[in-house]
Amino acid sequence: EGTTGAEPPQYDFSDGLGAKLPLPPRAAEITSAHRAPDGAGTAVVTNMSAAPLDLSGWSILAEAKTSVPLPAGAVAPGQTIAVALSGGTLVDEGGILTLRDPAGRRVDGVAYIGGDAAHGWSTSF
Repeated sequence: EGTTGAEPPQYDFSDGLGAKLPLPPRAAEITSAHRAPDGAGTAVVTNMSAAPLDLSGWSILAEAKTSVPLPAGAVAPGQTIAVALSGGTLVDEGGILTLRDPAGRRVDGVAYIGGDAAHGWSTSF
């Protein structure tokens, strides 16, 4: 499950040793999450590629049940975009956020530990 058959090889057998290959760079990553005392949240997504990245159709999946679309449009290389998350999307006890491309494939995923509900919290990945 989770494979398409088009994934890059994980090992290099050209020399007969089967050395592990590095993973290909991600086009984008979730780099931080912030939760305000009122429950509203923000996830920051960064373009990790060397070219502009069109985020039309991309989304963040929170706790494998709440899908939040990213704003459509291109993000310059190395630039970030803040994605507003409605109250209750970020859980104070911690959880998982998944960045998905327009085809619904997982591009990045992070686990966070949450924080103090009364004062809000912030975490970087």
